[in-house]
Amino acid sequence: MDDISDGDVEAGLLMEGPAESIDMEAELQSIPTSTVTSLLRHRQSEVLKYIQNKGMHKLAEFEVEENLIYPAFKDGPMLTFGSDEMQLDAAWEWRQLLRKHIKPEPTGWHSTLTVEAFVVPICGAANPDTKGLLHPLLRRYQAKRCSYFVFSLPAVQAIINFKWTDYARRRLFLQLALYVCWLVCFYGFIIAFQDEDLTHSLRKLLRTTRGQVTVALEVGVLVCMLPFLVIDATMAGVYRQLWIDPWRILSTITYVNQVAISAMHLGRLSVKSEWLTIVLAVQCILLLFRLQYWSRAFRATRFAFADVLWEVICDTSWLLIFLFIVMGGYAAAFHITFRTADKEPEDYKSIWRSFLTMYEHVYGDLELKDFYSSKSMPIFATALAVSYIFVQGFILVNLLIGAIINSLDRVMEHAGAKQLVVQAQLIDEVEATASALNIATSFLRLNRPDGHPDYVHVLRIHPDKLDPVEEDQLHRRLGKRSAKRLRSRYRGGPREGSDSEDSSSSGEGGEASAEPRKPRGTPARQEDVAKLLRQQAEILELLRAKHGMQPSNGQSA
Repeated sequence: MDDISDGDVEAGLLMEGPAESIDMEAELQSIPTSTVTSLLRHRQSEVLKYIQNKGMHKLAEFEVEENLIYPAFKDGPMLTFGSDEMQLDAAWEWRQLLRKHIKPEPTGWHSTLTVEAFVVPICGAANPDTKGLLHPLLRRYQAKRCSYFVFSLPAVQAIINFKWTDYARRRLFLQLALYVCWLVCFYGFIIAFQDEDLTHSLRKLLRTTRGQVTVALEVGVLVCMLPFLVIDATMAGVYRQLWIDPWRILSTITYVNQVAISAMHLGRLSVKSEWLTIVLAVQCILLLFRLQYWSRAFRATRFAFADVLWEVICDTSWLLIFLFIVMGGYAAAFHITFRTADKEPEDYKSIWRSFLTMYEHVYGDLELKDFYSSKSMPIFATALAVSYIFVQGFILVNLLIGAIINSLDRVMEHAGAKQLVVQAQLIDEVEATASALNIATSFLRLNRPDGHPDYVHVLRIHPDKLDPVEEDQLHRRLGKRSAKRLRSRYRGGPREGSDSEDSSSSGEGGEASAEPRKPRGTPARQEDVAKLLRQQAEILELLRAKHGMQPSNGQSA
């Protein structure tokens, strides 16, 4: 701390607030340290309990200039850095890092925030693959042996945050840029292919400028697809049966479609057939769905339609099946009703067309005049149509809408924890692929010597040391609470129970504070409580006088 001048403090670069008075040597000796290997081998029955209870250890509590804290945290719940040493002066290290990377801007006046420094005392927790903590947790999660809430534990969240900000996010952006190139080349191929002369051979096609552009774009599609094929093949070898999920199935279909398209087009095989048109049309849709595989890792775009659609279909599968069974039953009923008509309606001429008609009118919007004006059994046909409108349009469709809304509410719950799972999966994918291609070691040694440190150090804002306005601002930045809640809180004064609620919400991403918070109250509220007690005592006295009861010994109003 000797190299930090008073001028830096006055300039707002750094606030030398008093660090928490901790005997460093005694404190470090009491830290429950462990390694990933010993934890997974010798404490298999209590791995999650150990991570939850002893996965984060508090090193220091100190004050820092808010002009350094808010720009550094941005929209994240914590800051992390890696180190091979657990025994370090956390306050000094964090001040040095903030001073090095953050340039404060004037905001009217200077204020300080209390922050807490933690360490994950599990040696090697940030290592890649099976040597670290993230990969085993992902295998347990994919085998349905633990919940996604495990990834919200402070220690696990710190490891994810460190790896994500240190290198995984950059690698993800590279993958996303490559996939966008795949999309651009494919849709360029679709446009160029529209007016292609299908009678030309490949050699004759390459003699034309348009043909050269079409083939070049198709080759570009195959080149951009190859790295993703390698990644998925690598992950399939790592996870085997656990590799199969909706996203992997979607990826496999896009690979098969693309190979089929290239084989048919370049090989001039059935270019005029409808199959090529069908495969191209399906590929246009699937590639856009797959784009959300990467976008769901970011908070602003974490709503993945493919994930939501899959979960909603799984939740409402039996209701959907019953709805289609009802449509099939009514389709057969309408088809058989009009079989003796002189001029059978075209919509019910066959079972298949009758079912499509029922599907078209799934909301029960049938035209009744087509039935009561029919020459074949108009009364029965009208009754059948009315019953379909009631059962399908009034009951089943509204029941399905309600089930979908409930399913969406459930799917969107704990979006932050699910986003951490997605980030952990993408981190593991980056590490597993790099390891399989034998480039992880060289990449990290040349560019990031501290890519996989022994310990992860964490910094978070102390939630219990914020005033209500600062706390609301912090939670709004993290997307946890709106300003409307704060305004309602202050219109009627502090509400009872709000302390516990705020404490539980602010404890996310760090070790909960053991210090009890003082209950809030106002003189007006205390007077209201006293008045209510007096009224209650008067009512009790009236009841005793009415029934001739005597107050018990020691009882008074």
